[in-house]
Amino acid sequence: MKEESNDREEAPKKGENWRNIVAFWVFGFCKTFTFVVMLTAAQDILAKSKEAEQLSPNSVLSRLSNDTFATKKHIADECIKDVSHRKCFEHSAGFVLLCNIFPSLIAKIIAPFHLKKIPYGLGLWFVCVGQAIASIIIATGHVMWINLAGVALGSFVNGLGETLMMAMTALYHKETIGGWASGTGLAGVVSSFFYSVLTDSRLIGLSPTIAILCTLIIPVANILTYYFLLIRPTKIDRQAIRMENTTDENGEEVAKVSKKETFKKLLKFIIMFTLLYFAQYFVNQGLLELTIYDCSHSFGEGPLAQYRWYQVLYQWGVFISRSSKQLVGFGVVAMLIFPWLQVLLTIVFLMNTMFVFIPHFGVASFMTFFEGILGGVAYVNLFDYVHRTTPSYQREFAISIVSPAGTLGIVLAAFAAIPAHNLICTTTPQTLWLL
Repeated sequence: MKEESNDREEAPKKGENWRNIVAFWVFGFCKTFTFVVMLTAAQDILAKSKEAEQLSPNSVLSRLSNDTFATKKHIADECIKDVSHRKCFEHSAGFVLLCNIFPSLIAKIIAPFHLKKIPYGLGLWFVCVGQAIASIIIATGHVMWINLAGVALGSFVNGLGETLMMAMTALYHKETIGGWASGTGLAGVVSSFFYSVLTDSRLIGLSPTIAILCTLIIPVANILTYYFLLIRPTKIDRQAIRMENTTDENGEEVAKVSKKETFKKLLKFIIMFTLLYFAQYFVNQGLLELTIYDCSHSFGEGPLAQYRWYQVLYQWGVFISRSSKQLVGFGVVAMLIFPWLQVLLTIVFLMNTMFVFIPHFGVASFMTFFEGILGGVAYVNLFDYVHRTTPSYQREFAISIVSPAGTLGIVLAAFAAIPAHNLICTTTPQTLWLL
């Protein structure tokens, strides 16, 4: 049985292998697409709630709530001539991030211990139906708690879906990891453009409700891919991998010991992965909104446009690096060194919010692009390492315990970004590059 499993992994039929790689590319794309769209649409989601009227009249959310669904809705975003006085939003982007990620973490913690009881097809149907219901709730809700419930539901099933799909790669050739990673990377770029283009009054000009309802195509694409593109795993495949080395009378005990050993082996990488994602999202949702430049140092862009371009360039960095597994492999170096480089970038951006020494928006944008490169390379190399070094009968479990580490890092970043935003906004920036 072990030889058959290895043969299936090492020498799959060429046509079947490419079908599976493309299928996991689609799965990764769909998973990340909905996550990024919800972050992009977060202000619209909050603004159309009746409770948004209770916000202060000068806040961005309050201004949006007056005309949420208007076709030509838009916020003035002129470049700032003087940045000596800090321009802060009332709420940190970390608040939105927290609402969109914490339920996903809960799902990823629970899922590894119950995945073996659920057929992959049934699990995927549960995830896709949940995504559709969440999108409908968010698009049509007008009360704050209902909208947030929709966001939470979408986040929860998104976490289940990621854990389910990543665990399923254990049944396929290792190149499916590269397909998944590439799909998640491109989705970040496409989804941010998708929502912005649909709702921009100068382009298509749809209301947020219609734009969010357009995302219902995502769960449909997931289902079609699973049944018509993927070479689906059989119950025999799944059971054979789990039972490969646990056929003696003490098989269950052997499996438990094996899981503990696997966890201990991967613990240092789990910690590094958590650190990596904490640093990334603390910058993206905590510091970049405070990293703004005046007209002459920002190509004439306003603060909102600067923030959007930061996010786009970050997503491009992630996409390029996650798609580079076939060209460049850093192995263990990427997993142990790159998180600390990410921390160094975080310190630089943090210091820059108080003592502005990064001279131009273009330079800060390149640094954000590089941040995405670091994170993407570490991501794809980590899962490739787990796939290569873990025995096939423990691979599904190993991948499912590594996946929540990134989500935990994002949750910690969201909690840290909120007080950091409030504290930094009480200070006056010192623009050292003008001296």
